[in-house]
Amino acid sequence: MGDGGNIIYVSPERNMVVAIASVFLPRAKDRIEFIKNYVEPIFEKQESLFFVQG
Repeated sequence: MGDGGNIIYVSPERNMVVAIASVFLPRAKDRIEFIKNYVEPIFEKQESLFFVQG
């Protein structure tokens, strides 16, 4: 995590890159927790709609 909460999150397993740019915050909250709990699940649901594994 960069200065003030800026982050580039790369997940090769999911073929996913998430970038968050924000204004400087002295005590930025954990963006990785946010991505894992809220962003990744959105794409998991969408993957199941488009890809049939067999």
